[in-house]
Amino acid sequence: MLFAMSQKELNRVDVIRDVCEKRLTQVNASNILNLTRRQVQRLVNNFRKNGAQGLASLRRGKPSNRQFSPAFKQNALRIIKDKYADFGPTFANEKLLEQHG
Repeated sequence: MLFAMSQKELNRVDVIRDVCEKRLTQVNASNILNLTRRQVQRLVNNFRKNGAQGLASLRRGKPSNRQFSPAFKQNALRIIKDKYADFGPTFANEKLLEQHG
């Protein structure tokens, strides 16, 4: 399966690969990646099991758990278009909260 990785994830792959090949300690890797040693240990285990793909976020391509429902979004957009079309985003947000809870 093909997947895209961010630059941060690509850098992480290089560092974790160095740890696996004993060119770098987990403590040094944790300093480079600004993570705890335990987090680096988890990344190393994921890398050994799944390769570079094990370091990519599992949430990639999935919707947020905190997103609003489509009905809520539609209702908010309808209110903005009807009553607050000429407002900027910050002022429209303030008025939505003030008038519509």
